[in-house]
Amino acid sequence: MAEATVTRSRFFSTIAVDPPYELDDPPTPKAPDSPASFPLCSSTRKMSRTAFRECSTTRKAVTAGTVAWRPAVDDLPILNPPAFPDCFVCGPANPEGLGLVIHQDGTDAVARYTPRMTHIGWPERVHGGLVGMLVDEMLVYAGAPHGLWGMTAKVRYWLRKPIPVGEELTLRGRLIQKSERGYRAVVTVHLPGEVLAAEGEGMCVIRRPLPGEPSPDAPAEA
Repeated sequence: MAEATVTRSRFFSTIAVDPPYELDDPPTPKAPDSPASFPLCSSTRKMSRTAFRECSTTRKAVTAGTVAWRPAVDDLPILNPPAFPDCFVCGPANPEGLGLVIHQDGTDAVARYTPRMTHIGWPERVHGGLVGMLVDEMLVYAGAPHGLWGMTAKVRYWLRKPIPVGEELTLRGRLIQKSERGYRAVVTVHLPGEVLAAEGEGMCVIRRPLPGEPSPDAPAEA
């Protein structure tokens, strides 16, 4: 009897192994440096010359002082969708939530967050699960600067340094690959002084609202 042929549809058109993550331990994409913002997916490079120059600003150039001044995080455009105010991580109307405000920095999503005393795991250290939650959220928001909104399908992260309670964290998410069905992104979590505390990567499935459901791009109600 002839062996049956199984046809798989690719989630990402540029992934060599089909389906995604079929390898036991796929290589980890390089995490984004701060404050650079560079589109690694070729489909994100269809932009104006001015926008491309801004997005291709490198960390080395910023450090050397050879590029224009970049605005503070709080001065950047906000990405939080008004249609979803009750999200536990980013919803402003959730009294029990984290209240994370995410901004757009070129083609990246960036945010700052200071863990509270109630987020302790090991004494005086932030619980690793909270870090995973922040990584998960930034994965989703990594698609927002590109007009993509998704739901996390797979996420993994690495804790590089113990995080003291009360230290402000800088979060950065960057889209690295996309298709019609979803996208992949990488995330970094830095302590003050650009000390890498955690990093992660994952895959999101694009979520298209059903009839009658609010869209993340819907404007806030007056």
